[in-house]
Amino acid sequence: METKFKPHLSVVFLGHVDSGKSTTAGHFLKKCGLVDKKLFEKMCQEAKNLGKQSFKYAYVFDRLKSERERGLTQDCKSLNFETENKNFTLVDAPGHKKYMKNMITALSQVDAVILVVDATVGTFEKGFKKQGKIRELAIIASAYGAKQMIVLVNKMDVSSVDYSQARYNRIKDKMNPFLRRLGYHSSAFHFIPISAWFGQNLMELDTQSMGWYTGPTLYQALERLQEPKRATDQPFRLAVRDVYNVYGVGIVVRGVVASGTLSEGNQMVLSPTGGIFQARSILCHGKRIKEAQCGQFASVNLKYLSSRYIKRGMVLGHITNDPPCIVLDFTARIYVVNHPTQIRPGYEPVIDCHTSHITCKIDRFLQKINKNGRLLEKSPTSLRTGDHAIVHMIPLQPFCVEPYHKIPTLGRIIIRDMSIIVGIGSIQSTNKSKIPITKLKKK
Repeated sequence: METKFKPHLSVVFLGHVDSGKSTTAGHFLKKCGLVDKKLFEKMCQEAKNLGKQSFKYAYVFDRLKSERERGLTQDCKSLNFETENKNFTLVDAPGHKKYMKNMITALSQVDAVILVVDATVGTFEKGFKKQGKIRELAIIASAYGAKQMIVLVNKMDVSSVDYSQARYNRIKDKMNPFLRRLGYHSSAFHFIPISAWFGQNLMELDTQSMGWYTGPTLYQALERLQEPKRATDQPFRLAVRDVYNVYGVGIVVRGVVASGTLSEGNQMVLSPTGGIFQARSILCHGKRIKEAQCGQFASVNLKYLSSRYIKRGMVLGHITNDPPCIVLDFTARIYVVNHPTQIRPGYEPVIDCHTSHITCKIDRFLQKINKNGRLLEKSPTSLRTGDHAIVHMIPLQPFCVEPYHKIPTLGRIIIRDMSIIVGIGSIQSTNKSKIPITKLKKK
């Protein structure tokens, strides 16, 4: 019997600290039957021993000892999940600003976002004020191209909310115009009132406490997500997210196929190191496959590879079809989200692009433009919050990126100064180094 083809989507859970993000993700997977009963009992006991019983569902994703002791997600974790019509990779991303880089890494490879907001009176208002965490997360999600969003209004059960429809509507009315300004079409985001702790509206509609809500559950909203257009006609690229040394297998590289396809036996080149490797085997959703398609979260066992030659942020490509190269410089269209004074030529922020985080120098401002791209000023001397511009950047470390119009996931950027999001943008053009394949060496 022929296996039914199911589109694959990667979805990330985002939320500020104590929003209930990890509890939501863990409880949802438990309701889907994806958490082993004995394993969950062990998690409950561990949570009790640590005096953190309320974190038992969060332990489904928070597996590090330090995460469980502190009650804080530190790195991105992912689990596979399957519905009747779709395959999903669900990712739980950190919410604390200390782990901003890991959160951005998680966002770089997803198709949609589940944004968990705390409905508690005062907490939502703090997170949604100017430069608040809720706004920041939504801006980052939009900058990294997540065109679909599910907003979970959590903690509807707390005493200050008490399942109030008016409170839910107030939050919804506040966020609606903001999300539309970020570019989300009204049909591309949904609001769902939930209680992560009690599991209400995750799998089944709560008809008692929230009988006034008649929209989709989280499960149904996931089923309604649309597979985005993929860069299937572009050369193969995979930005490395994780690297594992599996006993008896060797080095396994994990990430989302950003463009093209990868087949078993393909000869691969790794940028920026320039090593040549062979794709020995490919796994997707725990199953061995012959070919990984654009958009799939794939694990690739690479022959000839040692772990000291590869790390997060590097890019794999075919050796004979436009292999990835180091970028010497590039131009980008940017929007200054938040800067306390003004940006001048010579500024050296961190540029986040796909799974890479590299310091770049903004050496020239080519144009100041309006949001529609119309020229306002040539060669401006400075940029301030709210400005749109075309700028020229020089990476100060080896960097592998692509123009946004060719491979979107390798062309979106976030401009960051420590944990502050200064700006967002997209790469317009690149000047790549020309490395002859004959000079590349096997490792």
